Amino acid sequence: MVQESKTSAAQRRLDILMQLQKAPATTEQLLNLPVYKMQDKSPEYIKDILEKDLKVLRDSGENILFSEDNKYRIVNTKQIKVSGSNVDITVLRGLLADKRIKKPDVLAQIGVQKLLAQAQVTAENSPYTISVPSGKYIMQIADALERKQNLEFEYAKAEEETIKKYVVMPLRIFIFAEAFYFSGYEFSINGNATGDMRSYKVDRITDKPELIPTKNMPYKVAEETILAFSNVNAIVRIRKGSCVPLLEMAVSSSNGHNKNGEYLDLELRNIKVFELFDYLVFYGKDALLLEPKTLQNTFTKHLRHIASLDTLGENHGK
Repeated sequence: MVQESKTSAAQRRLDILMQLQKAPATTEQLLNLPVYKMQDKSPEYIKDILEKDLKVLRDSGENILFSEDNKYRIVNTKQIKVSGSNVDITVLRGLLADKRIKKPDVLAQIGVQKLLAQAQVTAENSPYTISVPSGKYIMQIADALERKQNLEFEYAKAEEETIKKYVVMPLRIFIFAEAFYFSGYEFSINGNATGDMRSYKVDRITDKPELIPTKNMPYKVAEETILAFSNVNAIVRIRKGSCVPLLEMAVSSSNGHNKNGEYLDLELRNIKVFELFDYLVFYGKDALLLEPKTLQNTFTKHLRHIASLDTLGENHGK
């Protein structure tokens, strides 16, 4: 049986959802996500991991279907109104057990899953309970991300008893230890400007967050934060046979002026700086940023910052 850590599994599954939120994807495209680039693992092993992750996501209530064009997609069933009041789920087990092919049948199964999610849990029906990361207000965080707006919320730090009011621009949602977190640019605490990148555990938000339109913000975002989330056109040199996701995103590629034709020069357009940096760090010596040259120094500073974090971790453990 395949074994993996809970943290790495949660990250893989979150990346699958983020990819399918953008567009339907084939098995090959999902396997090309950076989280599935596992050294010293066979293609069969990695594909088995992907299939297991998709099964866990489906079991958790995600409506992921494999369509006739051989692509996975998330089915939006918000239009289907389902009530789980006084539901006897024992009569629904036959429908769930049947492997349907036609879309109406699949949507019926999705409706049953919604009923099960709302029905009362007993010892008899406990195998149908849905396990998802904790975080009551995660939908509000996701909404702010989608709208590109800021949030005001009350938050209780683990080491403090007092509840304080935060104003934050959410930038990314992630999962750690079976709980939702999000990172963002912190504008203020209790009205006092702070201006820093921080992470927050959604469970520690004590009341429903309020959306704040960007135009109403009295604070300015640091230049490095604006840069990280801006789009850029870039040229990256990769070693042939590596960096498949970058190769798929490229609008053009050429052998360039490199020895023995071992490398390809890729032209990337409208890629976010932080996403580009993530790929460059992940692929290490197999990827080199050629253009824009103005971004090379910024990336070097980024690498030094990562190295300093590693050093801090080593010193902390001594």
